[in-house]
Amino acid sequence: MTPTALQKMRNQRSKCAQLHSELAALLARIQQDIETLKLYKIKAEMMGTCCQRVQYVSVLNALNKGLGKMEERVEHVKDMDLRCLAQLEEVEKALLQYATLDTEEQSIGDSW
Repeated sequence: MTPTALQKMRNQRSKCAQLHSELAALLARIQQDIETLKLYKIKAEMMGTCCQRVQYVSVLNALNKGLGKMEERVEHVKDMDLRCLAQLEEVEKALLQYATLDTEEQSIGDSW
C-alpha cells in the first residue's frame, strides 16, 4: 500500500471520529432538551391546564423518539470508527513489515 493510500485511510478515520464527536454532542443537547421538557411537564402537571399537559407530553414523546434514533446513529459511527482504526493499524503493521523486509533485502543485496 502506498503512503498516499495510508494517508487517505488516516484522513477517513479522522473524518469518522469528527462525525462521531459531532453526533455525540448533538445527542447530549437532545438529552438536555428532554430533561428540560420533563421539568416543564412536571410544572404543567402541577399548575397548568390540560392543554399545557398534552402539549409537553407530545413534544417530549417526539424528542424521546428522535433521541433513540440519534443514539443508534452514534453507536453505528462508533463501530465504523473502531473498524477503521483496526484496519489502519493492520495497514501500518503491514507497511512496517514490508519496510523491514525491504531493508533486509537491500542489506543482503549490498553484501553480495
